[in-house]
Amino acid sequence: MFVGPGLGAAIVAALLGVRGWMPGYIIAAVLFLLTGYFVYFFRDPQRTPPSDPRAIVAPADGHILLVESLPDGRTQIDTFLSVFDVHVNRAPIGGTVLSSEYRPGKFFAAMKPEAGKQNERQDIALETPLGVVRFAQIAGILARRVVCRVGSGDELNIGDRIGLIRFGSRAEVIVPPGVTPTVTVGQRVRAGETIIARADQ
Repeated sequence: MFVGPGLGAAIVAALLGVRGWMPGYIIAAVLFLLTGYFVYFFRDPQRTPPSDPRAIVAPADGHILLVESLPDGRTQIDTFLSVFDVHVNRAPIGGTVLSSEYRPGKFFAAMKPEAGKQNERQDIALETPLGVVRFAQIAGILARRVVCRVGSGDELNIGDRIGLIRFGSRAEVIVPPGVTPTVTVGQRVRAGETIIARADQ
């Protein structure tokens, strides 16, 4: 969606440069660089999930932004994705999708606390052997398009691709009681591979 038009426009600008319109070369160079970034941004590397049945993995690449105990005994773990991180999101654990709901909202910077509550987001509830695990794709100031490819009734394996968020964002996981976080704020994680929490038994 982004790569094709960008590459096409770059080629047209370059051809205009060849025909004597000197700004065409500059525009072509900028567009080629931008297209290269889009190719880099939409990369989708293979990941190998852990075999631990008690593990919950990161749904996104990035840095842990929040690890917080909730009043009902659950724990919330948020990951911040910069514009240089892989933005393909993955299932934190295997199970059955109970619900997948889009919620429009604002576009605060993803690192701000209000972003988790007020920004555009996709909320997914997953029935798992450890209980109901909730996770969300949350837009940021630049990410204005949440793409989710799963719906109610879908069966997911740990690490399965579920969608992506375009250009800088936040991912939220809420684990049930009896599941202990294994990460700390500031730690770097990889979607589908890094264990962020583990069931106590």
